[in-house]
Amino acid sequence: MMKRTGILTIGSELLVGHVLNTHAQYLTKLLNHIGYSVYYHMTCGDNEERIHKAISLLREQCDLIIITGGLGPTQDDMTREVVAKALNLELVKDESTVKKLTDFFISIDRPMTENNFKQAYFPKGAEILNNPKGTAPGFIVSDDTLKIACLPGPPQELYAVAEGDLLDSLTTDGKLYSKYINLYGIGESAVDEKISDIFENQSDPSIGIYALGGMLSLRVSTVKRTNLEAENVLMPIVHSIKNRLIDYVFSTEGETLAEVVVKKLDLLHKKLTFAESCTGGNLAKGITDISGASNVFDSSLVTYSNQEKTRLLGVSPQTLESHGAVSEETAKEMVMGLKSATGADLCVAVTGIAGPSGGTEDKPVGLVYIGYSLDGRVQVEKHHFHGTRENIRLRTTQTVYMQINRYLEGCLQAAD
Repeated sequence: MMKRTGILTIGSELLVGHVLNTHAQYLTKLLNHIGYSVYYHMTCGDNEERIHKAISLLREQCDLIIITGGLGPTQDDMTREVVAKALNLELVKDESTVKKLTDFFISIDRPMTENNFKQAYFPKGAEILNNPKGTAPGFIVSDDTLKIACLPGPPQELYAVAEGDLLDSLTTDGKLYSKYINLYGIGESAVDEKISDIFENQSDPSIGIYALGGMLSLRVSTVKRTNLEAENVLMPIVHSIKNRLIDYVFSTEGETLAEVVVKKLDLLHKKLTFAESCTGGNLAKGITDISGASNVFDSSLVTYSNQEKTRLLGVSPQTLESHGAVSEETAKEMVMGLKSATGADLCVAVTGIAGPSGGTEDKPVGLVYIGYSLDGRVQVEKHHFHGTRENIRLRTTQTVYMQINRYLEGCLQAAD
């Protein structure tokens, strides 16, 4: 198996600070899982000469080059042309890709412009990598000393191709199998401390920790020939980790918190609704992003002003005057008003100060009150979150989902 790898990310936007280059980190972790050592990361703009020079520099030290970007239909998408030139290969049209492109544009009822056919050309002899998320396939091509794998640049397309056909092509000793343990409410260093002995004593399967927007995901991976062989290696480690981190685990199936909440609500035939102030609709968006949410989610009220808190939720003007919009009392009246208005099984109301302005010594930025009415039982929680406005809103949203998840899990266990 080839080991020495270079990653070349292409895109002028990466060099002017408009877009953060996360592809190199993602691909490095992915390749390390299957035994490839990444020696170099390089980035260059959409320039034929510079791309060709980067490939020339990398081939001196690498057996495999992974290139991302430049596979689209526009004039500045030139990866396929430069790679073909670097390996002295001609570009040939793949008729099966032409058909896929044509069928795609018919399916979305849009005319297909001529430049899209550019995506159907590949260096002669290339192995085409299916792209289930977009129109530009990837490909692998090689000569006697070098293999080059080219992947699309848009993140969701890159992930789909990399974890699909690319891995299948590169893992000659078997297939990569992974299990994910998703966590909330614990930091990376605390996780490392709790399971450090598992890390230290484990080479197969490999274990990686990834930050996912306020959450953590542990990926446990192995390369095996069959699913049964993989399960025998993966599951003992997954169970061991889960038992140590049980208070923070919300999924071992790679699901998001919102997906878990929707699934459990559906199992219990319960309805959920929100009254949002500082989150501004984020709670509702996260739930309605999930297919099937209509079975469990009725409505959400964004009551940003005091007037709307009173008009829509019945919050007393005296409460607002005496305690303020961001208070335990207001959160309680918000959630009670929401329960009265909707009758939903689970009602949640949120009020807080997301910042960066609006904070005081008594009520600093990041202060959030969350009111819950869970099957008629009302409680209010006080939280202090830190970070940017975006981070505070995100943490508030995730905290609500996690608390709902814990409540629903208790309901499921009680029903067994």
